[in-house]
Amino acid sequence: MSTPSVSLATLSALEAALFKGVRMVAYDGGSVTYASTSEMLALRDMLRAELGLPPAASRVRPRPRRAVVNL
Repeated sequence: MSTPSVSLATLSALEAALFKGVRMVAYDGGSVTYASTSEMLALRDMLRAELGLPPAASRVRPRPRRAVVNL
């Protein structure tokens, strides 16, 4: 079991990556590239439960990677 501060840092980095729509998460001087968003969501849910936090929203809406330009 990891310490709460490490888990909270991991959770914050993971949620930031989910919000950005990327699968690579960097924290504590290292990085992890997850195979899928489903894997990331499962880890997020596990960390939130471990920390005693309420469940996150069930749907993640990643930001678009390309800008839309109207001419």
